[in-house]
Amino acid sequence: MIGSFMWSPISASPRENSCPEAKRHITANATEDLKTGKLTHQDLGQLQLYVNYYDRERRTAGDNPTLGLILCADKNDAVVKYTLGPDQQRKIFASRYKLHLPSEAELRAELRREVKVLAAPKKYGDAQ
Repeated sequence: MIGSFMWSPISASPRENSCPEAKRHITANATEDLKTGKLTHQDLGQLQLYVNYYDRERRTAGDNPTLGLILCADKNDAVVKYTLGPDQQRKIFASRYKLHLPSEAELRAELRREVKVLAAPKKYGDAQ
């Protein structure tokens, strides 16, 4: 749904899963949003409100924490970092979407960039 939210309970238990090695019951709730423009702090705040509401009012015993997912045409990592803070960044995820598939060279470059980020030493004050 463009510009609005959709509640999506996700449940997978061994009885529902055709994979015989499934040993755990996983229950999670997710809110999703698709933005056609640039991600703003208002978008993140709105999603944070919905995630918090769902966790406090709708989540049942045994459910995992609600996740928030935003796909947007463009985002600024600093806006995400300072709007959400380290605790909410584990529950709310924002990512850019592309209207075309990346080339092999673009995929390799992105993988190299991600490996550098993951391998970099943590700076004082960074979230663990």
